[in-house]
Amino acid sequence: MKFKLLLSTILLFVLIAPAAAQIDTTKHEITDTLSLVVSSPAEIAYNKGVDKFKLGNYKQAETHFSESLKLDANFVKAYYNRALTRSELNKFDDAVLDFDKTIRLDTTNLKAEAYFGKGFIFFKKQNYAEAIGEFHLAEKNNFGEAKLFYYRGVSYFQTNNLDSALLDLDKAIAKNPKYAYAYNDRGSVKRKMGKPEAAVADYIIATETDPKLSIAFSNLGSMYRKQKQYDKAISAYTKALETEKENALIYNNRGSAKYEKSDFSAAAADFQKAVEINPNYAFAYNNLGVAKLD
Repeated sequence: MKFKLLLSTILLFVLIAPAAAQIDTTKHEITDTLSLVVSSPAEIAYNKGVDKFKLGNYKQAETHFSESLKLDANFVKAYYNRALTRSELNKFDDAVLDFDKTIRLDTTNLKAEAYFGKGFIFFKKQNYAEAIGEFHLAEKNNFGEAKLFYYRGVSYFQTNNLDSALLDLDKAIAKNPKYAYAYNDRGSVKRKMGKPEAAVADYIIATETDPKLSIAFSNLGSMYRKQKQYDKAISAYTKALETEKENALIYNNRGSAKYEKSDFSAAAADFQKAVEINPNYAFAYNNLGVAKLD
């Protein structure tokens, strides 16, 4: 007699996956230090800020950029780079103010970068509607990098606008055919659209493009499990665990595939590993008990 497993939510989308380290956390590139001969104290302070930013010393970088702006209140690059610095420090409201200042003062390509930066902050704050608006403004100002379409596509997914999400993720992939995260997330859009075979195809491309992208292997495993292709599911989950060796959710899902294959002892071993990693994992405790009963 088989008892019912309690299955954890299938990993579907990079953004909402429990393993936050696998999100495509794009690092904004700080604008270059001034290449001309330094001619003012404001430029000296600015260059110090750039150097500290590149070293990851964001607090010191912020101090230097602020010093530069005290000396030159119209120094556009300093506003932009301080915005990036404050974003790294999770000072999101202050960063938005600096991006707005950049947009008002700039007459070059930094305006488009600033709109993208604002959108990315709203994205990180999960204000997806606002993020979409800023990404549109960035595109209108000729920002056409793949990451814009990727993050706008993810934002559309989060607001359940699947057609627009698919369109943007298609654009991201067209801009960068090696964008593994975009393939993974496009697969998740297609899965939600009720296109399982197309979703599987995208997950496979994602794993081939980046063999260390564990979220794509996990998603692929979950799709195979839904299709009752248990050996393929187990293999995909195993590949995911090569990168994320301490992911309780993946162990639980692999255990579920083994259970559904009627390999109860192997399933119990995976559920046991899941609760060892996360002692508060109620689903895995339940599943461990069910596997032992069977």
